[in-house]
Amino acid sequence: MVWPKPKICPSWLSREKFDAFPEALEVREPKVGHKLLVTTLLCANQAPKKARGEVTKKPQLKHS
Repeated sequence: MVWPKPKICPSWLSREKFDAFPEALEVREPKVGHKLLVTTLLCANQAPKKARGEVTKKPQLKHS
């Protein structure tokens, strides 16, 4: 799937940063359990194992 760059720069983003973004991003949408994830890791077999694990890792709550 390809997400195109918006035609108009959002008000919260500087023009310089907006212009630095690519014209489109290629993403994939793997389903993990009951969740649909969107990632730029296009090929799970070529992505490092650690990177694949980070995509599906649940955030940890820190108790003080």
